[in-house]
Amino acid sequence: MAGVLATVLGLAGCASADPAPVRSALEAVPGVQSAQVVVGHPGAPWNTETLITLRIADGSAEPVEAAARAAIAGIAATDVAQHPVRLYFTTDAPAGSQTSFLRVGSDVLKPVARDLGLEEQRAVESLPLSPADIKRLAAEK
Repeated sequence: MAGVLATVLGLAGCASADPAPVRSALEAVPGVQSAQVVVGHPGAPWNTETLITLRIADGSAEPVEAAARAAIAGIAATDVAQHPVRLYFTTDAPAGSQTSFLRVGSDVLKPVARDLGLEEQRAVESLPLSPADIKRLAAEK
């Protein structure tokens, strides 16, 4: 049984994309203070999705869009671009808050998604990117 499972998983392409090149590319993105890259397998080992959280100084639409475009350009040249990616954005919380960061919400993400040509209704907590979206946006430069 173990051999059959290993064969099925091997044929399904469950090998994870390496997050290290993505992390390196994102470190150079202007306006990005830090980046977290997590490659996961939601629902099954052959499903691959990368979650990227970018901490930026300004969580308004223009800086979020600029960071997204720069991050996508960096992602496009890596193995991560072969699978869906979700871009999350956070900013530092104001002094005196009980948390150290604030997540950028749909009020900013929906207009950014529209400007990037993404499905606006899916941009609630993140910008969901398909491999085709990544390729298209990276080519727009």
